[in-house]
Amino acid sequence: VKMCSAREGDGVEGVWDVLTEFRQVMASKMEAKRSKQASKWMWNQLTEELLLLAKKKAAAEAKRLAPDLAHGYISPRSAAHHLMDAIFKDTK
Repeated sequence: VKMCSAREGDGVEGVWDVLTEFRQVMASKMEAKRSKQASKWMWNQLTEELLLLAKKKAAAEAKRLAPDLAHGYISPRSAAHHLMDAIFKDTK
């Protein structure tokens, strides 16, 4: 608690100094929080975009694998590897 009297002019400068320091500390914390949020949002957006792209590129292979996967002829892990191959076939 910081005491002051506007009428007497006592302690006003001290209160102003405390408020200024508080504002600077909070601004710094908000800047760090915004930076962290921006990074998180970037990675979330990238994840969404990659998932959409992967689903689009692997749709035909997923459809082809679906019956074998449903009947247990192929494991989910093996099917996922086939989908990865379909997604990245143009990059090898």
